[in-house]
Amino acid sequence: MSMNFTNRSLCKTILIVVLLLVLGVALLYGSTLYLTLQRSQLNEFKSSTMAEALKLEIFINQRLASLKTRLENMEKDNTCRVSLMLGLKPQLNNIAMNYTSATSGIFIAIVDTDKNLYPESMLEYTKSWFVRLFEEYHGEPDEKIIRKKGGWFFGFVKPIMHHDQLVGYALGIYDPISDSALLQLLSSSFLNRLGIKEGKTIVDLVNGLPVTESVSFEDLGYESNADFFYVPLHSLKKIYLIGTSKPLAQERKHLLKTVFSLLFATFAFASLVMCLLLKYFSLQLYNFIRHAEKVALNPLSGELDPACFDYKEFHTLAQAFNSVLTAFREAHEKLQQQLQTRLDYVTQHSEAMERLLRKAINSSKDAIAVTDASWKVHYANLAFFKLSGLESPAVLGKNLFEYPPLKDVAPAEKSEIRGRLEDGEDWTNTLPLKLSDGRIAYIHLSISPLRHKDGTVTNYLYIARDITEYVKQEREIRESQKAQALGVMAAGIAHDFNNILTIISGAVEVTLARLKELPNSQELIEHCNTIVEAVHRARDVVHQILVFARRTEKSFRTIDLNPLVKETIRLIEAASPSNIKMRTNIRPEPSFINADPARIHQLIMNLATNAIHAMKHGGTVTITVDRVDLDKPKAKQLGLKPGTYITISVEDTGCGIPDDYIDRIFEPFFTTKLPGEGTGLGLSVVQGIVKDLNGAIEVESELNKGSKFTVYLPTSEYISSDQPPASKHRPFCDGKSRTILLVDDEEYIAQLFSQLLESKNYKVLSFTDPLVALQHIKESGNHHFDLVITDYSMKNLNGIEFVQKLRELGHSSPVLMISGYHVSEKEALEELDIRATLTKPFTLDEVMTTIESITQNRTVTAERSISKV
Repeated sequence: MSMNFTNRSLCKTILIVVLLLVLGVALLYGSTLYLTLQRSQLNEFKSSTMAEALKLEIFINQRLASLKTRLENMEKDNTCRVSLMLGLKPQLNNIAMNYTSATSGIFIAIVDTDKNLYPESMLEYTKSWFVRLFEEYHGEPDEKIIRKKGGWFFGFVKPIMHHDQLVGYALGIYDPISDSALLQLLSSSFLNRLGIKEGKTIVDLVNGLPVTESVSFEDLGYESNADFFYVPLHSLKKIYLIGTSKPLAQERKHLLKTVFSLLFATFAFASLVMCLLLKYFSLQLYNFIRHAEKVALNPLSGELDPACFDYKEFHTLAQAFNSVLTAFREAHEKLQQQLQTRLDYVTQHSEAMERLLRKAINSSKDAIAVTDASWKVHYANLAFFKLSGLESPAVLGKNLFEYPPLKDVAPAEKSEIRGRLEDGEDWTNTLPLKLSDGRIAYIHLSISPLRHKDGTVTNYLYIARDITEYVKQEREIRESQKAQALGVMAAGIAHDFNNILTIISGAVEVTLARLKELPNSQELIEHCNTIVEAVHRARDVVHQILVFARRTEKSFRTIDLNPLVKETIRLIEAASPSNIKMRTNIRPEPSFINADPARIHQLIMNLATNAIHAMKHGGTVTITVDRVDLDKPKAKQLGLKPGTYITISVEDTGCGIPDDYIDRIFEPFFTTKLPGEGTGLGLSVVQGIVKDLNGAIEVESELNKGSKFTVYLPTSEYISSDQPPASKHRPFCDGKSRTILLVDDEEYIAQLFSQLLESKNYKVLSFTDPLVALQHIKESGNHHFDLVITDYSMKNLNGIEFVQKLRELGHSSPVLMISGYHVSEKEALEELDIRATLTKPFTLDEVMTTIESITQNRTVTAERSISKV
């Protein structure tokens, strides 16, 4: 860098700084001066305004006092009294006209007791004023301010008495518009209009129009933008003087120009002085720099000559400069010796150690970075570059908090992290990170401060580890445990609920049987049938609970999709937020498919729930059921065979799915929702159900408009039997005194069974405790029963355990097992010769049909065994 450039740059810097200081001081002084003068001008303007207002107020009060005096004189005038008493109209006209002064805006009128108005020759509009004034008079002594066409006027009414007898009234009006002297005063003043206050509005007394863009006198200031202001006349109620604020604005402009001119002159003078002083200083400084640059060419031997400078300050500076040079030469020699010694050692060991250390760090799968005390990255391994999605040159030297996952941390939390680390504490946490392919990764971060030997923090060590797989496994375990717990709870609820439904169903069927024997019981029979239908619907609900709990098997059969969709929609609507609307478009004809109803229910619930989650701010979900014929191109696109299919479409008006994610939405655990809002399994479950049903699913989506999922399922023709259906209540075979052992821990179910079986001539041995039943069999030695009926879920022993105990006692009787849910222990059922199972709730017809099937089967089996022997 040349000497000339350095000298010029320093001078300019000093000049700019000083000028800015001068400008700042000038602006501060100018602002203070401007505000002071402005306040002074405003106070002067307000003082002159108040003086002008007082002058006008005194003038108007004098006019009003003159009007009152005239009325008092009229009251005392005997001629006026006598004229009123005698009804002398000419005299009354003359008296009223004599007291009137039209040029002063004062008008006088007399009203007799017959309400005749004098003078009779007054103008019509003036007469209307007095009529208005007299109509509003109710004995008040004060003046009235009355509105007239085109303005306002002041009115007084004075009753005229003669020996305590009312003989008439003296009416006086002061009209400011007609007062030439007042108008002359107003025209020569900036307070040139009179106004009256109506509510919060000031109305002009002259034209009766509201005064807009006005402000009260107390609020008047330079910052006010109103064109007019109004001053109250304190001795006159509601009366205001209205003035223009233009003189104040003109004074403000003039003051601003004056202050600006003064500031400009001050700044120009200061600038000139500073330039002269700086020029002198720069010449001296240039001379010192020129000599110093000569010495800089050979710092190890050269020195400055103090005799070359004329001023004491530069002479002293030259001596100090030489002292620094001497100390520099001594330190330079020592440093050279130390550097050479250390350089020899470091050269031998540092390169190998650095290569080994870099190799070890770069081979780590954990992202590692080292920053300085200001959080700038000085070193990072390959895993850090990969995690950041950037190359090394783009990462090094930038702030660590500008890169993921710390980039997405809230500003307040970033400040807290920095504060803890700068205080010397370690910080660890797990943060989510959205990768470029849309997946959510979970990164465990650890940041530790690195200290100098004096205890100050010089660097920070950053280590990040991808624990996504661990988090997924932990989440799967939690979800599995949760599902298992819910399944156990749901199965228990279903079992107890089925017991209740069995009691209701049995009681109603017994009641129905008895009602049919009674006359005039049709209405009660219909009520009972309604209860039976309700029990059937409840049984279907319990079946869905058991499907969720996985306590029942898939039941593929031909079903009509339409009622199932309607029932599912009702459940969805009940659980949906109030800002979600549900719409349906279901074809009127039946939509038969071959499927498990519970699985179809789950499919619709998952799709609808996914649609609702996509509309956080509300929207519409449209569910459509239709029938379509797929041609070869469309079928090939969906991976199906050409033919007829039933479609279920779920359409929402939500946020839509980005193109980058639409190919991955059916992957297990893939989700764009925040942690806790979803597991990412809903759509994968839907796809699994569709594949099981040999169908296909199609997705259409547009960002910020919504998504549509369409499921294609093969249609199934409903085939009805040609044979007439069996009678719903067919007669059963006689029990022929066969013996049945009945064990159920529900006392009412056991009692109901006993009554039913005994009514069919069966002998029933009933117990509500399996242990008591076993004890009875042991004590009685009874080892023969034609049939054993036992509940599966009981308190002391379950059904399987009870039958095992029976078999151990030598009982080979066939067994009918009843349960609140599906019994999945097939091997145990076959091994213990349990012939049939019935799931609660069931009808009495189903019970009797199953019992007869088991007992007749045993008889046939026995006959076949004898014939073989």
